[in-house]
Amino acid sequence: MVPSLSPVTQAPSERPTPHAVANYHERKSLTSTFNGFNGSYGSMFDVTNVHAVEDIVIRSLDINANTTKTVWAEVWTKPDTFRGYEHKQAKWKRIFGTLVHGAGLGKPLRLAENFEPVVLRAGLTQALYVTLDQPVLKYSNAVGK
Repeated sequence: MVPSLSPVTQAPSERPTPHAVANYHERKSLTSTFNGFNGSYGSMFDVTNVHAVEDIVIRSLDINANTTKTVWAEVWTKPDTFRGYEHKQAKWKRIFGTLVHGAGLGKPLRLAENFEPVVLRAGLTQALYVTLDQPVLKYSNAVGK
């Protein structure tokens, strides 16, 4: 082992020193159209964090529900893709479940209260499943980038 040639300028601190970190509390959104023509009780989809370094935290979801009535909504998640796990409930974790009041077709219905945050690790994929107790969820078949 070769000793360091860098001079020591001060004695080590007694406690760890804070260092510069990215602002992980910055709020941003990923927007999709609300022009879905498909309707059902739910939708499974994958979200991939293409960022090479930073994690992303999902703290809420806006959905398009064709109702102004109260419905039961749930959000489930699992690491990696949903493909091949559509009927394997034990592999999924429920992160949201409550009654919500629909905003009407084409109007965002926020699923946020008591929403357990989902951490999307840099470079990885996370599956999400949004489901309602009535077939009023509207969505489109699309692949985003």
